[in-house]
Amino acid sequence: MNETDTMTPFQGSLAELGLRDENIPFILNNWHFSVRTLLKLQDKVFDSFKAAEFNNDVCLAAVGSYGRLEASSSSDLDYLLIYKGEENESYKYKSLDDKISQILDEEGTKKPSGIGKTFVSPASLTQLTTNIGGNKDKTQHLTWRVLMLTESKCLYNPTLYKQILSRIFEHYTKTSREKRGYPRALINELIRYYRTVAVDYLYKVEEINKPWALRNFKLRHSRKFWFFTNMVLILHTFRGLPDTFSDDCYDHLFDEIRLSPIEKLAIVLLENDKKDLIMPFTLYNEFLGIINDSNIREEMSEIDYVSRYENHTFLELRQKSERFHETLLELFDKFEIWDDLIYDLFIL
Repeated sequence: MNETDTMTPFQGSLAELGLRDENIPFILNNWHFSVRTLLKLQDKVFDSFKAAEFNNDVCLAAVGSYGRLEASSSSDLDYLLIYKGEENESYKYKSLDDKISQILDEEGTKKPSGIGKTFVSPASLTQLTTNIGGNKDKTQHLTWRVLMLTESKCLYNPTLYKQILSRIFEHYTKTSREKRGYPRALINELIRYYRTVAVDYLYKVEEINKPWALRNFKLRHSRKFWFFTNMVLILHTFRGLPDTFSDDCYDHLFDEIRLSPIEKLAIVLLENDKKDLIMPFTLYNEFLGIINDSNIREEMSEIDYVSRYENHTFLELRQKSERFHETLLELFDKFEIWDDLIYDLFIL
């Protein structure tokens, strides 16, 4: 991942939309911070892994806020260490997982929290790419697959990383591609993950007592934005079917679904000449500014759930969340061409 290559298209797209640097400082600052951190970790991981046994059989990827390139110094680095092999062979790669933990400690990068941790490592490639939707398919497997495909950045072994992404994408799209139709299996899986996240929120808050206010605020912004931009990207890519079908539709989707939510929305707006619809970027920038602030994060961690509607901070954050939600819905009113597609793909 070259920093110049990663930065320039991103800032260029936002500039084309008329967004100046001073309009979106937190988006840009978090982008730069994420890229710098990941580049540094890439070097550290390579040096640490290069002499290790089985090093060619593993891939390391950052997901979550780092995978979306919107992390700050307050962010955990969620990662997946994926190995080629069966689930019962994870013990072979535990030493590599320990090396990652040591590197994060040395760099002062926050590790994923322990209790209720989603990104258990190492993970088997077999777990990600077999029995999808079957009785052995777990919520964790769904999460790993979807986030690897839609919001991950490679930290080690790009060759295996690309193979994993291709296998996941092919599973979800092979049949629909052969039928020259819409990627319904992929759409259904993205919807399934988004609904799972909403249910998972209740479990983490009510049963294992994780802090709820910040988690709620993120669910209403970063996860909602992730879902929305993936859906509009698919609507945009396949808007002319069946008359305009070509394999390029799926090739473009594979390339662009791996971009950050901000980039996805920028692409859709620019390619539809909708440069005036930039409010979601402004509001998302405000969201990032709030979660970057350590004082606000601390205050949010102390908000009592039972008496939340008596808390001024909670009410203000809720109002911001509702405005962000309304702004995303307003975009659909500007794209009449999507109406029939939404009904066909998401309702029937």
